[in-house]
Amino acid sequence: MLKIIFSATVISLLAACASAPIEIKPFDKSVTTEADFSESWSKLVQFVSTNDINVGTIEKDSGLITLSGDSLSPSLIKEYCDTVPPFMWTLTGGVAKGSILMIEEDGFVTTTVNTRFSGTSFTSMTNPPRYQTLPCNSRGAFEAAVLGAVQ
Repeated sequence: MLKIIFSATVISLLAACASAPIEIKPFDKSVTTEADFSESWSKLVQFVSTNDINVGTIEKDSGLITLSGDSLSPSLIKEYCDTVPPFMWTLTGGVAKGSILMIEEDGFVTTTVNTRFSGTSFTSMTNPPRYQTLPCNSRGAFEAAVLGAVQ
């Protein structure tokens, strides 16, 4: 009888810890506006300089900004991607890599955001403790914020 109660308890706990898949709605990665390139570029540079993602390079002539977003906080990586740490692991943060491209053509400015996110998790259940970094799917929050900033 004790085995049955113990087994039922363990199964209930494991079922409660299982997470449902996170649904990600389609989102835009690009926007075209009728605007001045220099003004749009200034808005974009202001946005990337005041947010938590590190910038690798900024090249106005080519319209390219590369991202090297090391050491994102756990709350920010949860906002930006669908990372879920494995059972008995703790999310410790993450990284964002990619680029933002802004081009001007015939009085229209097109901004395109390409990002890849990874979540880093930690467990102390092993000796020595282990870290793992796994890719995750973007939720579209970062892309929407960038595109909103240049509109």
